[in-house]
Amino acid sequence: MLLDGLRVAACAAVLVYACACDWRTRRVRNRVWYPLVAVGAALAMVDWATGDQRLPGDLALSVGFTSAFAYLLYRLGLFGGADAKALMAISLAVPQYPLFLFDGYTLPILHLRLGFLPIFAFTALVNAVLLTAVLPLALLVRNATRLGSRRLRGKWGLALLGYPIPLERLPRPHLRLLHSYEERAGEVALRFARRGEEVSAKVARRLAGWHRRGLILEEVWVTPQLPFIIPITIGFVTALVVGDLMLNLMAGLWW
Repeated sequence: MLLDGLRVAACAAVLVYACACDWRTRRVRNRVWYPLVAVGAALAMVDWATGDQRLPGDLALSVGFTSAFAYLLYRLGLFGGADAKALMAISLAVPQYPLFLFDGYTLPILHLRLGFLPIFAFTALVNAVLLTAVLPLALLVRNATRLGSRRLRGKWGLALLGYPIPLERLPRPHLRLLHSYEERAGEVALRFARRGEEVSAKVARRLAGWHRRGLILEEVWVTPQLPFIIPITIGFVTALVVGDLMLNLMAGLWW
């Protein structure tokens, strides 16, 4: 329990610092994760030396599965490199699901309903995704309220990802275009940008020029560049205190 407490404390400290960096600049440098990797490796060696025979297998499963899954999501453009590195670092630092006993109560609260303990880092990710699933719905409600169904006709998918903004308000920090724009034969072609397109001052001037020529509308769709390290940190905390939200929800429906 002592080693688990040190693991959790190290993760919490690094994640809080990473959240601050991600909120300010939407960037988390690689060196932020080095202390957590070092602490995780050191505690793993101590744990194994004290006789935990299950640790090598649990460590290989935690790091291997989480790293492969995080890298896949990164390659698919579903989240950034810092998010993937955060999960990889957590998978090394906390290779086994920690259990804590406080005054007769066991944390996580819901672990007994499952009959087994899932991979902790993956649980933090699943919890983060569930907790942020409300964001697209919030964007949809915002767009439907402000724009109305007529203006959103054929754009409901975009309404889940972002919102329209006048060209005169660009560039703005932490926003990305939902489309890439390219001029061909006197016309501007739009293509959905899976990862979003950066809105630099140069891009904003180019868009304004196309608008003056009547090639594009006066508004473009943008998506907020959300700091996903913060949901990962919240998912980390809920995994510790509550447990795996998805598995417990499924268990509650089936059993």
